[in-house]
Amino acid sequence: MKIFYEGRVEPEHIDNLGHMNVRIYAMKAATAGNALAATLGLNDVALAEMGAVFMVKDGYTRHYREQLEGAPLAVRAGVLNASAESLELYLELFNMKTGDLSATFRNQAVVAGAQDRAPMSFPADFVENAKALEIEWPDHGKPRSLSLGAMRTDLTLADMDRLDIPVRFDAHTIEEKDSSADGYLDLSDGKSIAFMSLPIKFEGQKRSAGRDERLGIATMESRQLVVKVPRAGDEIVTHSTNVEVREKLVQFRNWSFNAKTGELVAINASVGLGFDIAQRKSVPFPPNMRAAMEKHSHPELA
Repeated sequence: MKIFYEGRVEPEHIDNLGHMNVRIYAMKAATAGNALAATLGLNDVALAEMGAVFMVKDGYTRHYREQLEGAPLAVRAGVLNASAESLELYLELFNMKTGDLSATFRNQAVVAGAQDRAPMSFPADFVENAKALEIEWPDHGKPRSLSLGAMRTDLTLADMDRLDIPVRFDAHTIEEKDSSADGYLDLSDGKSIAFMSLPIKFEGQKRSAGRDERLGIATMESRQLVVKVPRAGDEIVTHSTNVEVREKLVQFRNWSFNAKTGELVAINASVGLGFDIAQRKSVPFPPNMRAAMEKHSHPELA
């Protein structure tokens, strides 16, 4: 695999748990994916000539080791599969000083029309060039707890109310600063639609019932499926619940909707690990916290 990104953990990348936030991992992987696509012939100029955008439609991340402020990072990548319909990438984020693997990614990227985000085909020469970078998917980078199978896209805002699945964050409006010139949300930097309105460090977040202030939930795996790219001015609301609770692990689902039309915009799935912030290690959830999570669990939606 070749390296397509080099950088470091900046102070603004650090979240409430004292390490680089999971959204920054996705952004670094997206930057590397864009660079890989450019080397294969789809740079900004080529995309503009096609009237297209390059974006990750289905992105999966598996986390291995936390990264702290100042850590020098790089992303190496290869191609798992290339066709006219999609480009499947495998990427590894690692610490250049220690060599430690920080995270792996499986990103399914597509090209879509700049004016309508309708599916388009990759050029034949691009697909041919991509085959030269094909690699085998290493076992250590494959999913551990999250499935990469089909996700349910039939759930509606009415289902959220019927199942008493609460709004996780206040509704937010897609701003022009986060959108491309064509008016759609710019996903080229790996944005998380469910969490994009939140600052990386949000001190004022409400604590869940039974939550110990010393305990955090560190994301170990996550996946975002983009169902419909929102536009500037669209109001997005995200409903969330957990679908599985274990001694140290909890699996979540987040569904983001257009608040006015009710259309499903994106699905985010994640697996979190109970994490002692002071001791920097995994811990079981306290009994009262686990009981509260189990009470409101929806395993049928996993």
